[in-house]
Amino acid sequence: MADRVQFSLNGQLHSVDVGEAAGKTLNEYIRHKTQYTGTKVSCAQGGCGACTVAVARPDEKLRSVTSCLMPLASLHGAAVVTVEGLAVDGKPHPVSERVAQFNGSQCGFCTPGMVMQLFSTLSNQDGGKACVEKDLEQCINGNVCRCTGYRPLIEAAKSFAADTTVTNQCDAKASVGPYDVTTSDPKLVFPPSTPLTGDRWARPANLSELFEAMRGGARVVAGGTAAGIYPDLGMADSGFANAKLADITAVKELSAISLMGEMLRIGATVTWTVFSEYLRKLIADKAVLNIDAFTVLAERCSSIAGSQVRNRATLGGNI
Repeated sequence: MADRVQFSLNGQLHSVDVGEAAGKTLNEYIRHKTQYTGTKVSCAQGGCGACTVAVARPDEKLRSVTSCLMPLASLHGAAVVTVEGLAVDGKPHPVSERVAQFNGSQCGFCTPGMVMQLFSTLSNQDGGKACVEKDLEQCINGNVCRCTGYRPLIEAAKSFAADTTVTNQCDAKASVGPYDVTTSDPKLVFPPSTPLTGDRWARPANLSELFEAMRGGARVVAGGTAAGIYPDLGMADSGFANAKLADITAVKELSAISLMGEMLRIGATVTWTVFSEYLRKLIADKAVLNIDAFTVLAERCSSIAGSQVRNRATLGGNI
């Protein structure tokens, strides 16, 4: 059992008292407790993407998240990567290089978030080998740029696709095509797997543990996506200042999704991203009768917030 939140940040293990971590966001920790300044904060509502980082767990895909909304305590057992952590042996990551080659940066404030979103997307697509240009057209829909414009950024993204037709108008010698994730992506480091204990934060693994925490007065937290929009739900604000919180994202009964005959059963903590991926798999496998309806539903999922928020936001509610 651990009374400290343990996670890795760019390959280095970090440990924070659970009481302190319960009142902080990941962005606050990165900005004020580490030397990493690439991760920005602007809207603090999950809408601009300047604070984007990547988070992974041993049994989950690496995903982009808005660090301004991510409760620090929810990272127990996770690996976090910021833009500074992309370089391997001092060599810039292909995504960083490609954005620069395509002139995808002007003032630079939003660039780290853009790079992290592109990296998170492409890393899950074998560096671009598993996707086509069209798949990448909306990949930065959760990132806002006020000065460069999106064309060079989208061109840089599409240049990684397996079927890319993109050419660099500024540098004909600039590389295009997928990159090799095995040699270019940073190696993820995970902390020891130990249950988290403490008076301020619980991470129940099943419904029994969750009910026990709730009987003790714990308030539930899932994606944490409401904190920026409703200030009274912020981690450090009056609504949560002294409350014990129960992170329900690890409760297995709430995170499952399955097709049972003609019924689709969806757990409350299934994220919009996982839901969308599941729908697309059902469509590809022709596992449902009404393909058109499921196609429309899958497409509509991408209209809810940006990718980083969909990676955390749950179908069960904005909690």
